[in-house]
Amino acid sequence: MGGILKLKKINKLKSIYNEIKEYKGEISMYELLKKYFSPIENIKMQRDFYRSKSQLDYLIQHTDITTLKPATGYLRKKQLDLVEFALDFFEYIEEIDIKPFLICGNLIGAVRHNGFIPWDDDLDFGLIRNDYEKLISFCKKNCIVEIYNGNWNDYTTDKHMERMDKLVKNNPNEYILDIWVDQIQIMKGTSCIDRLTIDFWAFDYYKDNYLVEEHNKYLDYLEREKQKINKVSCIVDFLREEIKKNENISKVPTEKIQPGIDNVIGYLLYKKGRDWINASDLFPLKKTKYEKEEFLMPNNPKNILLYQYSDYMEFPKEFGIYPHERYKEKYILKSLPTVEFYIIDAFEIYHFLPLYHIFEKNSIYAKFVVEPIEINTSGVWFDYDNALKILDINGVRYSKHCNTGCEYAFTTQEVGILKKYKNKKIHLSYGFSLTTYSFCESDKSISGFDYKLVHGELSMELFERKVKHTKLIKVGYPKHMKICEVRYLDNKNIDTNFLNVENKPILMYFPTWNSASSIQWYADEINKLKEKYFVISKAHHCTYRLESEKENMETLKRISDIVLAENFEFEKASLLGKVAICDAVSGAATEVPFINEDVHLILLYSPLKEKNKFKTIINGFAVCVSKPSELEDAVYMDMDKISLIKKKRKKLLLKAYGNNEKSELNELIKVLKKDSKYVDKQKGC
Repeated sequence: MGGILKLKKINKLKSIYNEIKEYKGEISMYELLKKYFSPIENIKMQRDFYRSKSQLDYLIQHTDITTLKPATGYLRKKQLDLVEFALDFFEYIEEIDIKPFLICGNLIGAVRHNGFIPWDDDLDFGLIRNDYEKLISFCKKNCIVEIYNGNWNDYTTDKHMERMDKLVKNNPNEYILDIWVDQIQIMKGTSCIDRLTIDFWAFDYYKDNYLVEEHNKYLDYLEREKQKINKVSCIVDFLREEIKKNENISKVPTEKIQPGIDNVIGYLLYKKGRDWINASDLFPLKKTKYEKEEFLMPNNPKNILLYQYSDYMEFPKEFGIYPHERYKEKYILKSLPTVEFYIIDAFEIYHFLPLYHIFEKNSIYAKFVVEPIEINTSGVWFDYDNALKILDINGVRYSKHCNTGCEYAFTTQEVGILKKYKNKKIHLSYGFSLTTYSFCESDKSISGFDYKLVHGELSMELFERKVKHTKLIKVGYPKHMKICEVRYLDNKNIDTNFLNVENKPILMYFPTWNSASSIQWYADEINKLKEKYFVISKAHHCTYRLESEKENMETLKRISDIVLAENFEFEKASLLGKVAICDAVSGAATEVPFINEDVHLILLYSPLKEKNKFKTIINGFAVCVSKPSELEDAVYMDMDKISLIKKKRKKLLLKAYGNNEKSELNELIKVLKKDSKYVDKQKGC
């Protein structure tokens, strides 16, 4: 009986969800709720709804729209990427000397926010006809040009996304001009995932004796003709021919301006009964700061805005919503391979970030999932808020709810963390351990997974002996790929002035946490090293925030000149000093020398962990210390011996982590695309 009631409740919730999702206002929300809920439930929901609405209305009434904070996270990154894209394109077409000016939502943003409206995600420019034609002519010679050959009336957002996706896939990172019925668009990218676009809209001068009533009748005629023609390429030809033969369109400046007949804005505004745009409101154009860059805007932007929006200084009905991303994702979820990185601790984010960016450039749609503790499968949550901050800072897509039907779910933990997902599950190792046992090399990191991602030859050899149903894929060490690409954190170029080093050489200390930590056992010896070294410590991420680690943190502060902040980059910390002390059981033991090839590495054994067994690779990998009394001699070891250890270690690290170039991920990308249910569609692109 209980199961039947539960099923009825689930079906009821599904029906409610589907109807609200498709809600278009044909009936009142009151009637919609009444249909599904009892009178008492209905009263409670109405009470909560009107309470929330009242609070929102109050907030709007007492908020100055001009002081809203900018967007954050992925949307903010997209906005700034669009600005950079526009500047690059304007530099590319510099020789034709045209003057694009901000219009529509971007002009509102310039006036109200000195940049984007916080929820906006596109970039629109107006062009007077002569400049508009110059741009089209230039692009026909120097860019890929596209005119859709299908029908206008049945052109859906899905068809649009599919067409755009194919265009950029077939012409990766090329400027593409798409000529449409009522605008032109410049785009660039590798797929619909990273495609960037700028829209351009034509404006025309009209003769002084031409009446707006005549123009509106003309627009009405054009609307009917476009419907009859229907085929987009033919409509484009028809409108361009009309522009050529229309004697009311002036080739020289006049006092009357209107959006062109190939500009949808004009059709929208004539239905609102708008008169002409005064030429003196539009020209001469003037410069304005937009997102700290310089663009052109109309001479009298407020009058231009009032022409289109009578309430541009007020909150719109759908503020906070940016629809382009919504219909883009709708298309992507049914057309491209989809990946989710299920996060249960903030440190995992850095391991997945390189995969996210590389997948994006290879038509694989990736997203981070950070479910709050109430629904998170880990059952605990160390730093949920910090994880959100890291994702926002990095400007990546994320969701607070998982998509159980996504094709590939990733974790660094055991497979139970991915229990909500229906399809393929993938484990990513997050380091190469010197111990004979580590979670990343345990049976738990294989069991139940479809794929196991390993770093280099040594891990591959280890798992090949025990793997049964899980496919192994070698990927190098994605987290540190940027180090191997450019070595952008070269320690010769790091500014250490902020550290107050006092002309001492820097010694880095990377202890682990809990009973495996060397902090309490080696504290006095490390404290003595401060006489000749400036000691900088980077604690384990758990030590910074767990109450059980409070004593270790206090000791660390006492024996260090500086304890770096939790969010201080690990890569940068690894390159600060010529000497590094790490716990032998920690991930830092192999990560630090991998990042800083020239470091003098000292590994500490903890007396409480004497039962730990280490791989033979540790011999000659570093100077190993098992007693506090041995530490000082290890730090001041003969340079010739240190050089021999470094040379041997470099070869061992290559076997442990691979060459760590982007090409290491080619096999993974190939597998994900091959196993995707959308593989046939991709081949068609």
